[in-house]
Amino acid sequence: MCYKDYIDQVLQEYNRKKTSGELQPNLNGPSPAQLRDECLIVCTERWERKDEQTLRMFYGKTVDQKTYRHIIENFDINKYKQLIKVLNNSMIDTKQKNIELLAWLIGFEPRPFDQWKKNGPHAPVGEGREDPKDPGETVAANPVLPENTGRQEPEGEGQGVTIAGPVVETDKPNRFLRILQALTTTKFHFNAITIPIATVVLASASLPVYKYVKEYFPNEGECMYWTGDHYQSISCDQKVYGSLVIPLDTEKLVHFKKITRPDTITEADINRISYIRLNGNIEYYTRKGDHPVHTERTLKPLTEHMYQAHILPLKQ
Repeated sequence: MCYKDYIDQVLQEYNRKKTSGELQPNLNGPSPAQLRDECLIVCTERWERKDEQTLRMFYGKTVDQKTYRHIIENFDINKYKQLIKVLNNSMIDTKQKNIELLAWLIGFEPRPFDQWKKNGPHAPVGEGREDPKDPGETVAANPVLPENTGRQEPEGEGQGVTIAGPVVETDKPNRFLRILQALTTTKFHFNAITIPIATVVLASASLPVYKYVKEYFPNEGECMYWTGDHYQSISCDQKVYGSLVIPLDTEKLVHFKKITRPDTITEADINRISYIRLNGNIEYYTRKGDHPVHTERTLKPLTEHMYQAHILPLKQ
C-alpha cells in the first residue's frame, strides 16, 4: 500500500459522497470560507485525538480542542485554496496536509495515512504519486477491481468492501449501511441458528446510531454563555460571573464567533458576515443576529463599502 492509494481512496470517498448527496453543504463545491466553517464544525462535533497530527500538520500547532477552534477561526482562508484545486482536478499534486485535512472533513476511515497504511486494504500497483515514506511504490490511476469469485471476505474495520463499484473504506456507520443492504438483497433461510445471529447483528449495528443521537442532540437542561469571542456550553444550573447563561442554541454554539482578526476577512465575506459599531470601535462576527452582550443591538451585514473602507486598509 502506498500514499497514492490513500489519495485515490480519499478522493473516491469524497466524490462518492458528493454524488450520493451525503456531503455537508460546506463541502459541496466549497469556497475557502466554507472550508473554514466546516473545519470549525468538525472540530466542535467530531474531535478525536487521532486527528491532532492532521491539525498540527495543517495549522502548525499542537493544542487542545478549544484553542484549535480559535486558530481555525482566525486562519488565513487563502490557505484552503490548494485543497479546492485538488477537489476540482484530482490529477493535481498537492501536499499531504491537504489530503489529510480532506480525510478529516469527510470522516474518511481509517485515517490519517499512517493508520490507513497499517489497517487499510491493498490496492493494485502502477503509475502515480509517490509515497513520502516509500518512494518506490506507485499505484495505477484507475485500478481494475477483481471479479467476484463468490467468496466473502471477513468484515472488520480497515478492510475494503466492493459494493458494485470502487473500493470504499469501512467504518462503523458504513457497516450499518452494509447490513441493511445485505438484508434487502440476500435470501435468508431462517432457522434456530440464523434468527439469534441476526438479532445480535442488528443490535450491534444500532449502537452507532444511538451514539450519534446522544452526541448531536443535546439533553434538556443544557445552556451556554458568551466567553468574549464564542459561545461555550454549560449546565443550566451553573453560573458564570459577568456572563449571561442562556438556553443552548446549537447553531450559535457552532457558527457564531467574534472575528478577532479582521484582516482575515475577504471579499467573499461581504453580506455573509456581520459587524457593529460599538464604543468607537467596529466588531465583526461570523453570523448575523443580535449582539451577544448588548442584545438590544442588531448586527448589520458587511457591505462592500465597509469592506473597502475598513478591511482592505488592514491588508496593506
